[in-house]
Amino acid sequence: MRRLVLFFVLAFFTCGFGHSADQVFHFPHFGDGGGLTTMFVITNPCDSPASGSLSFFDSSGSPLTVPLATGKTSVVPLNIAARSSVIVATTGESDPVAVGYARVEVNSTNVGGLAVFRFANGTEASVLPVGINRGFWLFVEKGAALDTGVAVCRNSIASIDITLHDANGVAMGTKSMPMSGRHSAKFLSELFPALPNSFKGFLLLTSANDFAAIGLRFGGSILSTLPSNAFAGCEASAQRNLEIDLESVRTKQDQNYLTVTGAVINHDLTDTVWTQVAVVAWGADGSMVGGETTYITGTNRRLSSGIFTNTCLRPGERGYFWLFTSIAAPVARVDLTPFAEVRITGAPLGTLSVISHNVETDSYGWAKLTGQVKNAGTVGLKNAGLDAILLDAKHGVLNVELGCTLETRTMAVGQIGTFNESTTIQRQLVDAVDFRAEWDDGATSASLAAPEAFLADIATARRVSRDERIRSRYLEEQVRGERSPLVVGGRVTISLPQ
Repeated sequence: MRRLVLFFVLAFFTCGFGHSADQVFHFPHFGDGGGLTTMFVITNPCDSPASGSLSFFDSSGSPLTVPLATGKTSVVPLNIAARSSVIVATTGESDPVAVGYARVEVNSTNVGGLAVFRFANGTEASVLPVGINRGFWLFVEKGAALDTGVAVCRNSIASIDITLHDANGVAMGTKSMPMSGRHSAKFLSELFPALPNSFKGFLLLTSANDFAAIGLRFGGSILSTLPSNAFAGCEASAQRNLEIDLESVRTKQDQNYLTVTGAVINHDLTDTVWTQVAVVAWGADGSMVGGETTYITGTNRRLSSGIFTNTCLRPGERGYFWLFTSIAAPVARVDLTPFAEVRITGAPLGTLSVISHNVETDSYGWAKLTGQVKNAGTVGLKNAGLDAILLDAKHGVLNVELGCTLETRTMAVGQIGTFNESTTIQRQLVDAVDFRAEWDDGATSASLAAPEAFLADIATARRVSRDERIRSRYLEEQVRGERSPLVVGGRVTISLPQ
Protein backbone atom coordinates (compact mmCIF):
# COMPACT_ATOMS: atom_id res chain seq x y z
CA MET A 1 0.00 0.00 0.00
CA ARG A 2 2.83 2.39 0.92
CA ARG A 3 4.49 2.01 -2.49
CA LEU A 4 1.15 2.14 -4.35
CA VAL A 5 0.26 5.46 -2.70
CA LEU A 6 3.61 7.02 -3.55
CA PHE A 7 3.62 5.78 -7.13
CA PHE A 8 0.15 6.90 -8.07
CA VAL A 9 -0.12 10.12 -6.05
CA LEU A 10 3.38 11.54 -6.33
CA ALA A 11 3.79 10.60 -9.96
CA PHE A 12 0.78 12.67 -10.77
CA PHE A 13 1.89 15.63 -8.66
CA THR A 14 5.28 16.13 -10.17
CA CYS A 15 4.42 15.99 -13.82
CA GLY A 16 1.54 18.47 -13.90
CA PHE A 17 3.04 21.35 -15.86
CA GLY A 18 -0.25 23.25 -16.11
CA HIS A 19 -1.91 25.04 -18.98
CA SER A 20 -0.27 25.92 -22.24
CA ALA A 21 -1.25 28.74 -24.55
CA ASP A 22 -2.93 26.34 -26.97
CA GLN A 23 -5.64 25.46 -24.40
CA VAL A 24 -4.25 22.01 -23.62
CA PHE A 25 -3.19 20.70 -20.22
CA HIS A 26 -2.24 17.29 -18.93
CA PHE A 27 -2.68 14.97 -16.00
CA PRO A 28 0.58 13.09 -16.58
CA HIS A 29 -0.33 10.14 -14.37
CA PHE A 30 -3.49 8.40 -13.26
CA GLY A 31 -4.47 4.89 -12.29
CA ASP A 32 -7.44 2.60 -11.96
CA GLY A 33 -7.69 -0.79 -10.27
CA GLY A 34 -6.01 -2.45 -7.31
CA GLY A 35 -8.16 -0.48 -4.89
CA LEU A 36 -7.55 2.84 -6.64
CA THR A 37 -9.92 5.11 -8.54
CA THR A 38 -9.31 8.54 -10.05
CA MET A 39 -11.87 11.33 -10.28
CA PHE A 40 -11.26 14.20 -12.69
CA VAL A 41 -12.99 17.54 -12.08
CA ILE A 42 -12.92 19.97 -15.02
CA THR A 43 -14.26 23.43 -14.12
CA ASN A 44 -15.35 26.42 -16.23
CA PRO A 45 -15.60 29.50 -13.94
CA CYS A 46 -16.65 31.94 -16.68
CA ASP A 47 -19.93 33.14 -18.18
CA SER A 48 -19.50 31.42 -21.56
CA PRO A 49 -19.76 27.64 -22.12
CA ALA A 50 -16.67 25.64 -23.05
CA SER A 51 -16.18 22.39 -24.89
CA GLY A 52 -13.40 19.92 -25.56
CA SER A 53 -12.32 16.42 -24.62
CA LEU A 54 -10.62 14.36 -21.91
CA SER A 55 -8.42 11.64 -23.43
CA PHE A 56 -6.59 8.74 -21.77
CA PHE A 57 -3.28 7.27 -22.93
CA ASP A 58 -1.03 4.44 -21.80
CA SER A 59 2.68 4.84 -21.12
CA SER A 60 3.54 4.37 -24.80
CA GLY A 61 1.19 7.16 -25.89
CA SER A 62 -1.50 4.89 -27.37
CA PRO A 63 -5.17 5.44 -26.49
CA LEU A 64 -6.06 3.66 -23.23
CA THR A 65 -9.59 2.38 -22.60
CA VAL A 66 -10.65 2.85 -18.96
CA PRO A 67 -13.86 1.88 -17.12
CA LEU A 68 -16.23 4.76 -16.30
CA ALA A 69 -19.77 4.79 -14.94
CA THR A 70 -21.02 5.36 -18.49
CA GLY A 71 -18.96 2.49 -19.95
CA LYS A 72 -15.41 1.89 -21.17
CA THR A 73 -13.80 4.54 -23.36
CA SER A 74 -10.52 6.28 -24.16
CA VAL A 75 -12.06 9.71 -24.95
CA VAL A 76 -14.71 11.63 -23.01
CA PRO A 77 -16.37 14.62 -24.78
CA LEU A 78 -16.51 17.70 -22.54
CA ASN A 79 -19.41 20.15 -22.73
CA ILE A 80 -19.04 22.48 -19.76
CA ALA A 81 -21.80 24.99 -19.13
CA ALA A 82 -21.03 28.47 -17.81
CA ARG A 83 -19.86 28.47 -14.17
CA SER A 84 -20.09 24.68 -14.05
CA SER A 85 -18.00 21.55 -13.63
CA VAL A 86 -17.85 18.19 -15.34
CA ILE A 87 -16.90 15.19 -13.18
CA VAL A 88 -15.42 12.05 -14.73
CA ALA A 89 -14.53 9.14 -12.43
CA THR A 90 -13.02 5.72 -13.08
CA THR A 91 -14.70 2.73 -11.43
CA GLY A 92 -11.64 0.85 -10.15
CA GLU A 93 -12.47 -2.26 -12.19
CA SER A 94 -9.27 -2.41 -14.26
CA ASP A 95 -7.42 -5.72 -13.92
CA PRO A 96 -4.49 -5.52 -14.21
CA VAL A 97 -4.12 -1.98 -12.92
CA ALA A 98 -4.46 0.59 -15.72
CA VAL A 99 -1.69 3.22 -15.67
CA GLY A 100 -1.23 6.17 -18.00
CA TYR A 101 -1.81 9.88 -18.43
CA ALA A 102 -4.74 12.09 -19.40
CA ARG A 103 -4.97 15.12 -21.66
CA VAL A 104 -7.59 17.87 -21.58
CA GLU A 105 -8.22 19.95 -24.71
CA VAL A 106 -10.69 22.82 -24.40
CA ASN A 107 -11.60 25.96 -26.30
CA SER A 108 -11.16 28.26 -23.30
CA THR A 109 -7.95 29.10 -21.46
CA ASN A 110 -9.97 29.79 -18.30
CA VAL A 111 -10.92 26.14 -17.83
CA GLY A 112 -8.96 24.34 -15.11
CA GLY A 113 -8.96 20.97 -13.45
CA LEU A 114 -7.87 18.72 -10.62
CA ALA A 115 -7.82 15.03 -9.86
CA VAL A 116 -8.74 13.14 -6.72
CA PHE A 117 -7.15 9.77 -5.96
CA ARG A 118 -9.29 7.51 -3.79
CA PHE A 119 -8.07 4.30 -2.18
CA ALA A 120 -10.12 1.36 -0.91
CA ASN A 121 -9.25 2.10 2.74
CA GLY A 122 -10.96 5.50 2.48
CA THR A 123 -7.78 7.54 2.06
CA GLU A 124 -7.82 10.16 -0.64
CA ALA A 125 -5.73 13.07 -1.91
CA SER A 126 -6.46 15.83 -4.39
CA VAL A 127 -3.88 16.93 -6.92
CA LEU A 128 -3.15 20.21 -8.70
CA PRO A 129 -0.48 20.75 -11.39
CA VAL A 130 2.96 21.98 -10.34
CA GLY A 131 4.99 24.53 -12.27
CA ILE A 132 8.44 23.80 -13.67
CA ASN A 133 11.74 25.33 -12.61
CA ARG A 134 15.46 24.50 -12.33
CA GLY A 135 15.48 24.38 -8.55
CA PHE A 136 13.13 23.51 -5.67
CA TRP A 137 13.31 22.97 -1.93
CA LEU A 138 10.82 21.26 0.35
CA PHE A 139 10.45 20.37 4.02
CA VAL A 140 11.10 16.71 4.81
CA GLU A 141 10.56 14.63 7.93
CA LYS A 142 11.23 11.03 8.93
CA GLY A 143 9.95 9.28 12.05
CA ALA A 144 9.32 5.77 13.34
CA ALA A 145 5.97 5.64 11.52
CA LEU A 146 6.33 8.65 9.22
CA ASP A 147 8.23 9.14 5.98
CA THR A 148 8.42 11.79 3.27
CA GLY A 149 8.00 10.86 -0.37
CA VAL A 150 9.72 12.91 -3.06
CA ALA A 151 8.87 12.78 -6.74
CA VAL A 152 10.33 14.57 -9.75
CA CYS A 153 9.49 14.77 -13.42
CA ARG A 154 11.95 16.23 -15.91
CA ASN A 155 11.67 17.68 -19.41
CA SER A 156 15.04 16.33 -20.54
CA ILE A 157 17.74 13.83 -19.63
CA ALA A 158 19.54 16.30 -17.36
CA SER A 159 20.39 14.86 -13.95
CA ILE A 160 18.66 16.24 -10.84
CA ASP A 161 21.01 16.78 -7.90
CA ILE A 162 19.61 16.54 -4.37
CA THR A 163 21.20 17.83 -1.16
CA LEU A 164 19.75 17.10 2.28
CA HIS A 165 20.17 19.55 5.20
CA ASP A 166 19.04 19.06 8.79
CA ALA A 167 17.20 21.76 10.73
CA ASN A 168 20.53 23.25 11.88
CA GLY A 169 21.85 23.68 8.34
CA VAL A 170 24.22 20.70 8.39
CA ALA A 171 24.53 19.00 4.99
CA MET A 172 23.65 15.32 5.40
CA GLY A 173 24.52 14.21 1.86
CA THR A 174 24.39 14.97 -1.85
CA LYS A 175 23.54 12.65 -4.75
CA SER A 176 21.73 12.49 -8.06
CA MET A 177 18.08 11.52 -7.99
CA PRO A 178 17.88 7.86 -9.11
CA MET A 179 16.00 7.79 -12.40
CA SER A 180 16.37 6.13 -15.77
CA GLY A 181 13.56 7.93 -17.57
CA ARG A 182 11.66 11.18 -17.14
CA HIS A 183 10.10 10.42 -13.73
CA SER A 184 11.13 9.08 -10.34
CA ALA A 185 9.43 8.76 -6.95
CA LYS A 186 11.36 7.78 -3.80
CA PHE A 187 10.95 7.95 -0.04
CA LEU A 188 13.46 9.91 2.03
CA SER A 189 14.43 6.68 3.79
CA GLU A 190 15.35 5.19 0.40
CA LEU A 191 17.38 8.17 -0.71
CA PHE A 192 19.26 8.48 2.59
CA PRO A 193 18.95 5.13 4.42
CA ALA A 194 21.39 6.08 7.21
CA LEU A 195 19.16 8.84 8.63
CA PRO A 196 18.04 8.55 12.27
CA ASN A 197 14.41 7.62 12.99
CA SER A 198 13.68 11.19 14.05
CA PHE A 199 14.77 13.72 11.44
CA LYS A 200 13.57 17.12 10.23
CA GLY A 201 15.16 19.29 7.57
CA PHE A 202 14.86 20.33 3.96
CA LEU A 203 15.80 18.85 0.60
CA LEU A 204 17.29 21.05 -2.14
CA LEU A 205 16.84 19.85 -5.73
CA THR A 206 18.64 21.50 -8.67
CA SER A 207 19.20 20.74 -12.35
CA ALA A 208 20.53 22.38 -15.50
CA ASN A 209 17.13 21.98 -17.19
CA ASP A 210 13.50 22.44 -16.17
CA PHE A 211 11.78 19.89 -13.94
CA ALA A 212 8.99 19.71 -11.37
CA ALA A 213 9.02 18.38 -7.82
CA ILE A 214 6.55 17.65 -5.02
CA GLY A 215 6.49 15.86 -1.68
CA LEU A 216 4.12 13.67 0.31
CA ARG A 217 3.90 13.03 4.07
CA PHE A 218 2.87 9.42 4.59
CA GLY A 219 2.41 7.29 7.69
CA GLY A 220 -0.50 5.69 9.52
CA SER A 221 -3.48 7.98 9.03
CA ILE A 222 -1.31 10.76 7.58
CA LEU A 223 -1.50 11.41 3.84
CA SER A 224 -0.89 14.98 2.83
CA THR A 225 0.98 16.80 0.11
CA LEU A 226 4.06 18.95 0.66
CA PRO A 227 4.33 21.91 -1.72
CA SER A 228 7.71 22.53 -3.32
CA ASN A 229 9.22 26.01 -3.28
CA ALA A 230 10.96 27.35 -6.38
CA PHE A 231 14.68 28.03 -5.89
CA ALA A 232 16.65 30.26 -8.28
CA GLY A 233 19.96 30.36 -6.41
CA CYS A 234 21.26 32.45 -3.53
CA GLU A 235 23.35 34.83 -5.63
CA ALA A 236 23.17 36.36 -9.09
CA SER A 237 26.28 34.36 -9.98
CA ALA A 238 24.23 31.20 -9.65
CA GLN A 239 22.61 31.98 -12.99
CA ARG A 240 23.82 29.59 -15.66
CA ASN A 241 24.55 31.63 -18.75
CA LEU A 242 26.13 28.82 -20.77
CA GLU A 243 23.98 25.76 -21.29
CA ILE A 244 24.58 22.34 -22.78
CA ASP A 245 21.76 21.52 -25.20
CA LEU A 246 21.04 18.06 -23.83
CA GLU A 247 18.86 16.97 -26.72
CA SER A 248 21.85 17.49 -29.04
CA VAL A 249 24.33 15.34 -27.08
CA ARG A 250 25.42 11.99 -28.49
CA THR A 251 27.92 9.57 -26.92
CA LYS A 252 29.74 6.53 -28.24
CA GLN A 253 32.01 4.02 -26.49
CA ASP A 254 34.44 2.00 -28.57
CA GLN A 255 36.72 -0.26 -26.52
CA ASN A 256 39.17 2.14 -24.84
CA TYR A 257 37.80 5.37 -26.31
CA LEU A 258 34.82 7.67 -25.74
CA THR A 259 33.35 10.18 -28.20
CA VAL A 260 31.01 12.95 -27.02
CA THR A 261 29.36 15.49 -29.33
CA GLY A 262 26.77 18.18 -28.75
CA ALA A 263 25.89 21.87 -28.72
CA VAL A 264 26.34 24.79 -26.29
CA ILE A 265 24.00 27.80 -26.10
CA ASN A 266 25.04 31.26 -24.84
CA HIS A 267 22.27 32.79 -22.70
CA ASP A 268 24.48 35.66 -21.54
CA LEU A 269 23.92 39.26 -22.62
CA THR A 270 27.41 39.60 -24.04
CA ASP A 271 29.83 37.58 -26.16
CA THR A 272 31.82 34.63 -24.88
CA VAL A 273 35.26 33.73 -26.27
CA TRP A 274 37.50 30.69 -25.92
CA THR A 275 34.29 28.75 -25.21
CA GLN A 276 35.09 25.22 -24.07
CA VAL A 277 33.43 22.09 -22.71
CA ALA A 278 35.00 19.96 -19.99
CA VAL A 279 34.01 16.28 -20.04
CA VAL A 280 34.60 13.93 -17.10
CA ALA A 281 33.82 10.21 -17.53
CA TRP A 282 32.85 8.03 -14.56
CA GLY A 283 32.73 4.26 -14.21
CA ALA A 284 29.91 2.24 -12.68
CA ASP A 285 31.79 2.11 -9.35
CA GLY A 286 32.01 5.92 -9.16
CA SER A 287 35.67 6.16 -10.14
CA MET A 288 36.86 8.64 -12.77
CA VAL A 289 37.92 6.74 -15.89
CA GLY A 290 38.71 9.60 -18.27
CA GLY A 291 38.30 13.26 -19.10
CA GLU A 292 39.23 15.96 -21.54
CA THR A 293 38.52 19.59 -22.46
CA THR A 294 37.71 20.78 -25.97
CA TYR A 295 37.01 24.10 -27.69
CA ILE A 296 33.70 24.61 -29.43
CA THR A 297 33.33 25.67 -33.03
CA GLY A 298 31.19 28.80 -33.03
CA THR A 299 31.13 32.25 -34.62
CA ASN A 300 34.30 33.83 -36.01
CA ARG A 301 34.89 37.19 -34.30
CA ARG A 302 37.68 39.74 -33.91
CA LEU A 303 39.01 40.44 -30.43
CA SER A 304 40.21 43.84 -29.33
CA SER A 305 43.83 42.84 -29.86
CA GLY A 306 43.21 41.98 -33.52
CA ILE A 307 43.15 38.26 -32.83
CA PHE A 308 40.43 36.19 -34.54
CA THR A 309 38.71 33.12 -33.12
CA ASN A 310 35.68 31.03 -34.00
CA THR A 311 35.32 29.88 -30.39
CA CYS A 312 33.01 32.86 -29.83
CA LEU A 313 29.29 32.73 -29.09
CA ARG A 314 27.22 35.85 -29.40
CA PRO A 315 24.09 36.21 -27.18
CA GLY A 316 21.56 33.52 -28.11
CA GLU A 317 23.95 31.68 -30.43
CA ARG A 318 24.91 28.03 -30.30
CA GLY A 319 28.21 26.34 -31.00
CA TYR A 320 29.19 22.70 -31.37
CA PHE A 321 31.76 20.46 -29.75
CA TRP A 322 33.40 17.15 -30.53
CA LEU A 323 35.55 15.31 -28.01
CA PHE A 324 37.48 12.07 -28.39
CA THR A 325 39.30 10.74 -25.34
CA SER A 326 40.77 7.53 -23.99
CA ILE A 327 39.06 5.78 -21.08
CA ALA A 328 40.44 3.35 -18.52
CA ALA A 329 37.19 1.38 -18.08
CA PRO A 330 33.62 1.30 -19.42
CA VAL A 331 31.79 4.59 -18.85
CA ALA A 332 28.54 4.69 -16.87
CA ARG A 333 27.99 8.46 -16.97
CA VAL A 334 29.66 11.66 -18.11
CA ASP A 335 29.64 15.17 -16.64
CA LEU A 336 29.62 18.06 -19.12
CA THR A 337 30.54 21.60 -18.02
CA PRO A 338 30.76 24.54 -20.47
CA PHE A 339 32.93 27.55 -19.63
CA ALA A 340 34.25 30.61 -21.43
CA GLU A 341 35.48 34.16 -21.04
CA VAL A 342 33.15 37.14 -21.36
CA ARG A 343 34.31 39.85 -23.74
CA ILE A 344 32.93 42.30 -26.28
CA THR A 345 34.06 41.28 -29.75
CA GLY A 346 34.05 42.88 -33.18
CA ALA A 347 32.94 41.71 -36.60
CA PRO A 348 35.73 40.76 -39.03
CA LEU A 349 35.95 42.73 -42.26
CA GLY A 350 36.19 39.55 -44.29
CA THR A 351 33.23 37.16 -44.39
CA LEU A 352 33.61 33.49 -45.31
CA SER A 353 30.19 32.06 -46.15
CA VAL A 354 28.94 28.74 -47.52
CA ILE A 355 26.89 29.60 -50.59
CA SER A 356 26.00 26.03 -51.62
CA HIS A 357 26.51 22.48 -50.39
CA ASN A 358 25.54 18.89 -51.15
CA VAL A 359 25.48 15.79 -48.99
CA GLU A 360 26.38 12.82 -51.18
CA THR A 361 26.87 9.11 -50.53
CA ASP A 362 30.29 7.62 -51.23
CA SER A 363 30.98 4.02 -52.27
CA TYR A 364 31.05 2.91 -48.60
CA GLY A 365 27.72 4.49 -47.71
CA TRP A 366 29.38 7.38 -45.82
CA ALA A 367 28.24 10.98 -46.11
CA LYS A 368 30.44 13.11 -48.37
CA LEU A 369 30.23 16.91 -48.28
CA THR A 370 30.87 19.16 -51.26
CA GLY A 371 30.06 22.80 -51.93
CA GLN A 372 31.24 26.36 -52.41
CA VAL A 373 32.39 29.15 -50.11
CA LYS A 374 32.74 32.86 -50.83
CA ASN A 375 34.51 35.82 -49.29
CA ALA A 376 31.58 38.24 -49.06
CA GLY A 377 33.46 40.77 -46.94
CA THR A 378 35.26 44.01 -47.78
CA VAL A 379 38.88 42.79 -47.38
CA GLY A 380 40.80 39.70 -48.34
CA LEU A 381 41.07 36.87 -45.83
CA LYS A 382 43.67 34.29 -44.92
CA ASN A 383 43.98 31.16 -42.76
CA ALA A 384 40.48 30.17 -43.89
CA GLY A 385 38.93 27.11 -42.30
CA LEU A 386 35.53 25.42 -42.42
CA ASP A 387 33.93 23.07 -39.90
CA ALA A 388 30.87 20.98 -40.81
CA ILE A 389 28.39 19.77 -38.19
CA LEU A 390 26.37 16.68 -39.12
CA LEU A 391 22.94 16.54 -37.46
CA ASP A 392 20.43 13.71 -37.19
CA ALA A 393 16.65 14.01 -37.49
CA LYS A 394 16.33 14.94 -33.78
CA HIS A 395 18.97 17.69 -34.07
CA GLY A 396 21.54 15.54 -32.33
CA VAL A 397 25.17 16.17 -33.25
CA LEU A 398 26.48 13.10 -35.08
CA ASN A 399 29.93 14.55 -35.71
CA VAL A 400 31.88 17.78 -36.07
CA GLU A 401 34.15 17.63 -39.11
CA LEU A 402 36.94 20.05 -38.21
CA GLY A 403 38.92 21.59 -41.04
CA CYS A 404 37.06 20.57 -44.19
CA THR A 405 39.35 20.48 -47.21
CA LEU A 406 39.21 23.90 -48.89
CA GLU A 407 40.43 24.68 -52.38
CA THR A 408 42.35 27.65 -50.97
CA ARG A 409 42.93 29.15 -47.53
CA THR A 410 43.54 32.67 -48.87
CA MET A 411 40.68 34.45 -50.64
CA ALA A 412 40.34 37.88 -52.22
CA VAL A 413 37.14 39.94 -51.91
CA GLY A 414 34.35 38.22 -53.86
CA GLN A 415 36.42 35.11 -54.55
CA ILE A 416 34.62 31.75 -54.62
CA GLY A 417 36.28 28.50 -53.60
CA THR A 418 35.19 24.87 -53.22
CA PHE A 419 35.32 22.36 -50.41
CA ASN A 420 35.27 18.58 -50.39
CA GLU A 421 35.17 16.43 -47.25
CA SER A 422 34.67 12.72 -46.67
CA THR A 423 33.18 11.58 -43.35
CA THR A 424 32.74 8.34 -41.43
CA ILE A 425 29.04 8.92 -40.73
CA GLN A 426 26.45 6.85 -42.58
CA ARG A 427 24.63 9.04 -45.10
CA GLN A 428 21.24 7.70 -44.05
CA LEU A 429 21.75 9.11 -40.55
CA VAL A 430 22.43 12.68 -41.71
CA ASP A 431 19.35 14.90 -41.74
CA ALA A 432 21.02 18.31 -41.96
CA VAL A 433 24.43 20.00 -42.01
CA ASP A 434 25.44 23.22 -40.26
CA PHE A 435 28.67 25.07 -41.00
CA ARG A 436 31.03 27.24 -38.95
CA ALA A 437 33.88 29.14 -40.62
CA GLU A 438 37.06 30.74 -39.31
CA TRP A 439 39.53 33.13 -40.90
CA ASP A 440 41.82 36.09 -40.31
CA ASP A 441 41.36 39.39 -42.11
CA GLY A 442 44.19 39.63 -44.62
CA ALA A 443 44.85 43.29 -43.85
CA THR A 444 45.08 42.72 -40.09
CA SER A 445 47.55 40.82 -37.97
CA ALA A 446 48.09 40.64 -34.24
CA SER A 447 50.61 43.25 -33.20
CA LEU A 448 53.42 41.88 -31.08
CA ALA A 449 53.94 43.51 -27.71
CA ALA A 450 56.50 42.90 -24.98
CA PRO A 451 58.00 40.53 -24.32
CA GLU A 452 58.76 40.53 -28.06
CA ALA A 453 60.97 37.44 -28.04
CA PHE A 454 58.34 35.28 -26.34
CA LEU A 455 55.56 36.32 -28.68
CA ALA A 456 57.80 35.93 -31.72
CA ASP A 457 58.61 32.38 -30.65
CA ILE A 458 54.91 31.62 -30.38
CA ALA A 459 54.21 33.07 -33.83
CA THR A 460 57.07 31.03 -35.32
CA ALA A 461 55.91 27.85 -33.62
CA ARG A 462 52.30 28.14 -34.83
CA ARG A 463 50.94 25.15 -36.67
CA VAL A 464 48.18 25.02 -39.21
CA SER A 465 45.97 23.00 -36.87
CA ARG A 466 43.09 24.92 -35.36
CA ASP A 467 43.76 23.88 -31.75
CA GLU A 468 47.41 24.91 -31.90
CA ARG A 469 46.53 28.34 -33.29
CA ILE A 470 43.95 28.84 -30.54
CA ARG A 471 46.43 27.90 -27.82
CA SER A 472 48.96 30.32 -29.29
CA ARG A 473 46.45 33.14 -29.31
CA TYR A 474 45.51 32.33 -25.74
CA LEU A 475 49.15 32.57 -24.64
CA GLU A 476 49.60 35.88 -26.45
CA GLU A 477 46.72 37.39 -24.51
CA GLN A 478 48.00 36.01 -21.22
CA VAL A 479 51.31 37.79 -21.79
CA ARG A 480 49.51 41.07 -22.53
CA GLY A 481 47.31 40.71 -19.44
CA GLU A 482 44.13 40.73 -21.51
CA ARG A 483 42.38 37.73 -20.01
CA SER A 484 38.71 38.36 -19.24
CA PRO A 485 36.25 37.26 -16.52
CA LEU A 486 35.30 33.59 -16.67
CA VAL A 487 31.72 32.38 -17.00
CA VAL A 488 30.94 28.77 -16.10
CA GLY A 489 27.75 27.05 -17.21
CA GLY A 490 25.78 24.47 -15.30
CA ARG A 491 27.20 20.96 -15.06
CA VAL A 492 24.96 18.26 -16.52
CA THR A 493 25.23 14.50 -16.16
CA ILE A 494 24.29 11.99 -18.83
CA SER A 495 23.96 8.26 -18.20
CA LEU A 496 25.28 5.91 -20.84
CA PRO A 497 23.63 2.60 -21.75
CA GLN A 498 25.39 -0.36 -20.24
